[in-house]
Amino acid sequence: MDTRTRTSTDITRRGDARRPVAADAPAAPALVYRAGIDGLRALAVVAVVFADGGAGWMSGGFLGIEMLFVISGYLMTTLLVREHRARSRVDLVRFWARRARRVLPALLTVLGGVSIFVLVLRPDELHRLGPDVRAALASTTNWHLILSPAARAGAAVPSMLQHLWSVAIGVQFAVWWPLLFALLHRRRGLRRLRAVAWLLAVASAIAMVVVALRLGPVRAFYGTDTRASGLLIGAALGLAVRPGSATAQVTGAPARRLRVLSLLVLAGLVVILTVSEARSVWLLRGGILLVAILTALMLAAVVRGDDVDRLFGAVPLRWLGLRSYGIYLWHWPVLIGLGGPATVGRWPNSVLYLTITVALADLTYRFVEVPLCRMRRVRGTGRIGRPSMAVRAMAVACGAATVAALLTGQAAPADATSSASETDTQRPGHLAAQPAR
Repeated sequence: MDTRTRTSTDITRRGDARRPVAADAPAAPALVYRAGIDGLRALAVVAVVFADGGAGWMSGGFLGIEMLFVISGYLMTTLLVREHRARSRVDLVRFWARRARRVLPALLTVLGGVSIFVLVLRPDELHRLGPDVRAALASTTNWHLILSPAARAGAAVPSMLQHLWSVAIGVQFAVWWPLLFALLHRRRGLRRLRAVAWLLAVASAIAMVVVALRLGPVRAFYGTDTRASGLLIGAALGLAVRPGSATAQVTGAPARRLRVLSLLVLAGLVVILTVSEARSVWLLRGGILLVAILTALMLAAVVRGDDVDRLFGAVPLRWLGLRSYGIYLWHWPVLIGLGGPATVGRWPNSVLYLTITVALADLTYRFVEVPLCRMRRVRGTGRIGRPSMAVRAMAVACGAATVAALLTGQAAPADATSSASETDTQRPGHLAAQPAR
């Protein structure tokens, strides 16, 4: 899923953290880059990767998705606030175009890679590749999983695109939240908008409890309405605290207390991530909301405390955080391609799983995201915004494979629906392939 909402025009260099700045940056006050936010993103995506890979010591790592939701909601809202204060309005078309430039290139690369893999090596799975690709392109994967039981069929070999449900929820939020922001900010102001964000977050959390009891955990886990609380809590924080604002930083004794608080909150998150399981009933009855609140506290500590920012902005964490979107997009196809958690859980295979995932994410970051999304010069990619011939050739191949995938999969095998009924009661989310713990 994409949580790196900040673009190259939205941040400045801070310390030794290097981020490209576009030459045509608008005349709006730049957001101060907080490397600790990338560090938090790295911790979240690492938890997801290990949990999906079958690491028993990180059984609740799938909750890292909720952490990413909070970060995404926060960053997206700070951009909206920044633009509104600079221009007294929000250019929605420009905002959505910028979001598309951030989300689509890496996503299309993964869709093309998966399509090539299935078309060449796993033609027996073509029946569901087409519907999965169409849902991914329409950013409706979460509803595709809810409304199509066959999409969850065959837990032994899950879809390579099943994890894109969270990316879909993020994209849907990026459509309706800016609309609500523009409407309410004009009439009510930031304070009331912040109250609305909190009310909607609470309503979403309550909806998760009710839906889980009445319609089942799958609907509660995948629903846009039931999973919006994390994004909205991040949005509420973005309406209250912005990086680099005059009221954001704390020093002296308050800074020391903030360091202690951040460590305590981090310890709480680690406990939840290590002891929770996808079948834990309490997660759908307030547990996921608790993770979102703790993440928001961590995020506030990073934004307001320079020491906390330096702690979580260490170079290895920042490196992973910058590539977190690609890591998330690639980890699940790599996992399924290697045989799933049962295979990857063994030591040699787990190293291979992590190596391939990080390598693909790094290549995607260097040769797709940076030149195409940030429109900056990158060593080995040619001129600004123009990838090398090899990258363009791969893009054509991926595009052709994706088109081929779109033309397949009109119907699932007859036994898919029956097997789906058995998996509906299993663990929700793209963890369905993992053995119960």
